[in-house]
Amino acid sequence: MSDIELRLEPKQVLQVSPQMLLATRMLLMPAQELSDYLARAAEENPLLERLEPCGFSSGCERTYAVEPPHTAEVGRWDASMTSLAASLTEQIERLRQDKATTALCTYMVQLLDENGYLHPEDLADIRQLGIEQTLIDRALAILQSLEPAGVGARSTGECLLLQLQRHYPRERTAEQIITHCLPLLAKKQYAAIARQLGLPESEVRRACGLIQRLEPYPAGREEPAPEPVYVLPDITVEETDGQWRALLNDRYLPQFSISRQYVALLERSDEEEVRRYLKQKLRQAQWMLSCLEKRQHTLQRCGDLILHTQERFFRGETAHLSPMTLREAAVHMQLHESTVGRCVKGKYLQCRQGVFPLRYFFSGSVNGCSGQALRMELRALIRTENIHSPLSDQTIARLLGEKGMPIARRTVAKYREELGIPPAYRRKRT
Repeated sequence: MSDIELRLEPKQVLQVSPQMLLATRMLLMPAQELSDYLARAAEENPLLERLEPCGFSSGCERTYAVEPPHTAEVGRWDASMTSLAASLTEQIERLRQDKATTALCTYMVQLLDENGYLHPEDLADIRQLGIEQTLIDRALAILQSLEPAGVGARSTGECLLLQLQRHYPRERTAEQIITHCLPLLAKKQYAAIARQLGLPESEVRRACGLIQRLEPYPAGREEPAPEPVYVLPDITVEETDGQWRALLNDRYLPQFSISRQYVALLERSDEEEVRRYLKQKLRQAQWMLSCLEKRQHTLQRCGDLILHTQERFFRGETAHLSPMTLREAAVHMQLHESTVGRCVKGKYLQCRQGVFPLRYFFSGSVNGCSGQALRMELRALIRTENIHSPLSDQTIARLLGEKGMPIARRTVAKYREELGIPPAYRRKRT
């Protein structure tokens, strides 16, 4: 008797569609990119009829130069990724994969962070779209095969392994160190690594020297965009007749409707090929306009929430922001956290205080203080310190506590590193 059993059971599987990816991609697009995309779409689809633009309101159609200080730091991350994203997209297109793989690879490029990493949370979000795991694995493998080596990694260890396998494929010792001893390597504890792996310390030091030639942040090797970075704000916060409003800066977008002429042609044409072509283009046009409307609606809700939460900042009553995380915003807007993250990525808000990345308005709470407020105070303390006796992280923590901002020394170190400020011993001047 055979032990093989055949069993039929229903299984519900959501297949990803190009339309779903389009909706997500359009949400990711900042102002100028979306405008360019819509213009290209109109050239390719005769069913999209461009309407005559309305008049521009004062100032809304201009671009703004975002200068380096704290207000633009998050935005500079996105700017520095621009050339990398373009390079990766070009490499993907040259591979000539099937449409689904190409679309997913291109989408993954948009999710890369400022270091060129692809966070596991973003991969989990892709799975929630119902995309098959085999397609995700194939797209990820393609992304990680591109230049620069290490791009698309999900961790520092994986980034180093990807580079090692490409440039030094026979370095078994270095691979073992990265896989099993990365924390020890960070502390340069070569003897401990040698004992753990059962290898001579001389061999460990040789392999560690090779690892140190690798680049843990692949996006960092790309040339940053020239300064200043010019941006087109997506949202404008302004006061009119005593009322504060968050306005979508949508006058930069070309306006479209469905062409009645081509719809009429579709209804009366007897040629099957013409009808099939027009039906396809009609579906594409309708879906694009629907995705655009949904994108604008989500962005408007996000702008309204930022205004509601940070109104004291916009009124000029405080320079500090109220704590608000992306997760809290997602709960308030009844959306997934990743959707809110895509909504704010690469987009800017203009107000009378200046032009800010939307991400600037989202920071967690540390003992009741927003991360943004702590960073500002930390920067102010270091700016006025004695350069011959710079403040230690412990001293900064004590001074912030005296200002009503209790914070741990390790949190000071974390924020200092995020701001690109070296430790005290490197800031000291003799």
